[in-house]
Amino acid sequence: MDWIAQHPAAFLSLAASKGMYFWMPRWHAGKGPGSGIETLVRVLWNLQYGVLAALAVASLGMRPLQPWRSRPTAVLWLALASYTAVHMLFFVSFRYREAIMPLLVVIAALALETLVARTTNPPRVKTPTRPRWNSAPESHSDGDSAQSTR
Repeated sequence: MDWIAQHPAAFLSLAASKGMYFWMPRWHAGKGPGSGIETLVRVLWNLQYGVLAALAVASLGMRPLQPWRSRPTAVLWLALASYTAVHMLFFVSFRYREAIMPLLVVIAALALETLVARTTNPPRVKTPTRPRWNSAPESHSDGDSAQSTR
């Protein structure tokens, strides 16, 4: 704690780099040359992670999913942020994020659903309706017309 008090800028820099390390995709080389199938699996795993992370980050720009507009989305982002913050203070390994990945998948799925809904059901432009006090007199089925209150 003394070191943090004496070096606050270095602490923040270290914490930020730990946070980035926590969420960066990793290429685990392993021992010795990997087989072709191992390389393919690692590429597919990182591709999957990249798509999930990109969709989750994109959700921040989608109006219905913005955490300051949607309480359920805010709870998901708060869980991700607090889990990350805890790991920024201590030892960081990309494997530790596996426990929180289901939340990232949920946020990514919400983003994908929002994108699909926008493309299949584009927003409709509402036509302005005339205020009731400006409407024309109504006609009744018996032939009489309602009197105007002008």
